[in-house]
Amino acid sequence: MKKKTIWPPRVFSDEDEILVLKRLADFWGDGKNCKWTKFHRFVKDDLSKPYTRHQVAEKIRRLNNKFHRYGADPDLSTPHKSAVYELSRALWKDEVKKRKRKRKEKKIGLDEFECKYPYLCASFKMPGCPVVYLDELVLIGREKAGQLEKQWREVYAQQLRLQ
Repeated sequence: MKKKTIWPPRVFSDEDEILVLKRLADFWGDGKNCKWTKFHRFVKDDLSKPYTRHQVAEKIRRLNNKFHRYGADPDLSTPHKSAVYELSRALWKDEVKKRKRKRKEKKIGLDEFECKYPYLCASFKMPGCPVVYLDELVLIGREKAGQLEKQWREVYAQQLRLQ
């Protein structure tokens, strides 16, 4: 019987995977950050192999993505997978709510966009402005459009005061 080959081959051992998550929790004790060079220096002496900074950062990124992909239906078939899930949940549970909220936000239609953000839309119809199609402008999202609309309202108010 032929042995099943895992491709690409695993770089991190199960123990190192758990250790990286535990040490990340320690490292983030004062607040989350993405200072992977500092984290690599913080964790490298505890690991069984001399992993590069890139390998450690990539492992964390992949574990984060895996947690978010399977967060609602985790694979807890082995003690290792259960431990990885619990540590990941402790690290990234607050991100799950943010990602769900982003997915739920409905895309805004062009008519609604023009009604809701009239100054922003008018700004792109002014002479000398770059050609931006309004249907592409809709892609910036509600939050950014709201910020830009507020800024354009202030610009128009200043123009009225100067006249």
